[in-house]
Amino acid sequence: MDGKRSLAIGAFVAMSAAITACGGAAPAQSGTITKVGGNATTTLKVTLATVNDPDLELEFANSVNKLSAGAIDVTVTGQWRSGDPNSEAGLVNDVVGGKAELGFIGARGFDTVGVNSFVGLQAPMLIDSYDLEAKVLATDWATKLLDGPRPMGIVGLGYVQGELRQPLGISRNLAQVSDFQGARIGIRPSHVTEMTMKALGATTATYQDPTGLDGIEMGAPGVAGNKYDQGARSFTGNMVFSARPNVIFANAKWFDSLSAEQQTQLRAAAAEVDQLSVTRVRNDARDATDMLCKRDFTIIAASQEAVDAFHRKLQPVTDAMAKDPATKATIDAIVALRGPVDAPDVVAPCPQTAASVLPSSAPTAIDGVWKTSFTKADLIASPLVGSGEINDGNWGDITFTFERGRVSYVQSNQLEQSSSSGRFTITGDAITMAFEQGANAGETFGYRWSIFKNSLTFKRDDTLRLASPTPFLIKSWTRTP
Repeated sequence: MDGKRSLAIGAFVAMSAAITACGGAAPAQSGTITKVGGNATTTLKVTLATVNDPDLELEFANSVNKLSAGAIDVTVTGQWRSGDPNSEAGLVNDVVGGKAELGFIGARGFDTVGVNSFVGLQAPMLIDSYDLEAKVLATDWATKLLDGPRPMGIVGLGYVQGELRQPLGISRNLAQVSDFQGARIGIRPSHVTEMTMKALGATTATYQDPTGLDGIEMGAPGVAGNKYDQGARSFTGNMVFSARPNVIFANAKWFDSLSAEQQTQLRAAAAEVDQLSVTRVRNDARDATDMLCKRDFTIIAASQEAVDAFHRKLQPVTDAMAKDPATKATIDAIVALRGPVDAPDVVAPCPQTAASVLPSSAPTAIDGVWKTSFTKADLIASPLVGSGEINDGNWGDITFTFERGRVSYVQSNQLEQSSSSGRFTITGDAITMAFEQGANAGETFGYRWSIFKNSLTFKRDDTLRLASPTPFLIKSWTRTP
């Protein structure tokens, strides 16, 4: 069971990647007929395509359903073009061509298909905090950028805030410019990211796994969720290359064929999800940092001298981007938004090695075999579910076994099975579980717990400063004889 799994997205899109001509037909507005007050009405059936495992995309679908009172039914299709190295560009092409009405990708990926509206948002070391990212995406001028892809046959409906991108050192630390010289750095498709790494003397490669790479450009949640820290050397916590805002977009012809009310509902749903993401990305970054520290992974800080050297080395990239007047206007506007005391968001080095959980030979009140069961729909519906938790390893039949300081669990459904084992300790109503083997090896979870008759309940408590995956919270657990 993965507490925070963020699947790798996409792969390399060639510089010459072309997009389907904007003259493609608009998707058909299919629907089911229902009766409301004796009058026939049509439910608009819509598909939203994403290369991710759906998370905030599902929140968008729920919001659309609520705002339209069920008149617009959005089906989210995840892992779109799974295994395709050009998945993000292909997804855009598919929306233009009418294979899906809506799409969801990172803003950085649009420049690979000739859409340059958002490149200013990716200028290196410019948006380096979640506060600044939120302020930028909320501006009127950022909203106007969403209409930039219209000549390509798509239109942006709204942004969804995403993680900050930082260096993960695999074969070496990546804390100064010289560390990048000759390094092979894994990236997601983006011409701006390619320019950034080239300016540092590195070569770039897209990837399905980190084998053969010297480093990766990725946020802490992606590193922790994919367990890329395993076998890596360090994560540079005070070096932010860029933010990763996402864009929800639509086939332009289809969108223009909708009523004004339907268009407003879709844009309003995108705005609701963006507001939700503002809190979500911060929580994900915090949880990811805690997880990395519990795994005894090394988080380092570049010296101020090194950070200044990165700025100098990357300034020519920003200058080259600013030769385009529209991109320059975006960069200047972002600079103007920065406050006099604004500072990058920092993933601080771990203050100390995660506390060891020592097994006890003494029996505890929680000892025994406990079972629970819930569906994927139950997981999705939970108000506690976090980014990356909606996946097939996080639902089904689950059995916990606690015995004299040892803990193990087994999860299974018709699609996936997983298990893990380790040690646990109890201090009052707090339980700490440190897994040593299996799906959650290297992770430490903490909860408040209580038993009433034969029912065990876990509760999340942020004061414990430990990860507390939602699947263990969905339903209570029943003791088996």
